[in-house]
Amino acid sequence: MSFTFTLEAVLRSRKSIEEREQRKLEQIKQQLVQARSLLESLNTQLHDLAGSRESAMQQAVAAFQLHALEAARIALQRHQKEATAQLVRLHADWEKQLKLFAAARRDRKLVSEMRDRQREAYQTAQTRQQQKTIDDLFSALRKTR
Repeated sequence: MSFTFTLEAVLRSRKSIEEREQRKLEQIKQQLVQARSLLESLNTQLHDLAGSRESAMQQAVAAFQLHALEAARIALQRHQKEATAQLVRLHADWEKQLKLFAAARRDRKLVSEMRDRQREAYQTAQTRQQQKTIDDLFSALRKTR
């Protein structure tokens, strides 16, 4: 008779939950990377715009051009503020999801370790039973001689 773990369905469920939480964690991580990339891009654009504004201030340019540069700067700063807020939210989501993933992994490991202990106990019992059978056979052979 082979080893059967009575909580195999629970273990499969725990593995599934762990994998789902890990996928969510990876998804948030990817969103974090994208948000950081966007923020870096916005910072570069703001820096470039500041350089353009400085060169425009040194040259004789029309007021509407300066006004357009200022409007672009304000829009970029607003976008940068929104991107920073999104980054903060994503980081909080990542930390929350990391805790959920760690809990799911811990739960799965508990059931997995329980299965391993039960398998070990089963194998020990099987080994003892085999040894008892061998001993009984040996005793029977010895009595017949």
